[in-house]
Amino acid sequence: MVGGDAHSQTSQQSEMQGASAQDSATVQRVTAALKSDRTNYFRHVTVVAHNGVVTLGGFVSSDASLARAKQIAAGVPGVSKVDDQMHLAPTGKEPASD
Repeated sequence: MVGGDAHSQTSQQSEMQGASAQDSATVQRVTAALKSDRTNYFRHVTVVAHNGVVTLGGFVSSDASLARAKQIAAGVPGVSKVDDQMHLAPTGKEPASD
């Protein structure tokens, strides 16, 4: 193996670990922001982050809640984009408990 290749791999691993730490912190901040909302119940919303792109999944009770979750996530520092993968819970039924 050429010396430059080993350095390049180590550099890429360090960048990935840094991104992972940033992604983890972003997930924590978005989750905390969703939990702190006093109007909506976001217990069944999942949060995944990758390089500043946050994916929201799971279930919400209304279109208004869906829009609010996206708005909250987009306002969190470190979030560059929100990918909405959420669904409306079936009418008249609450999402299943954890």
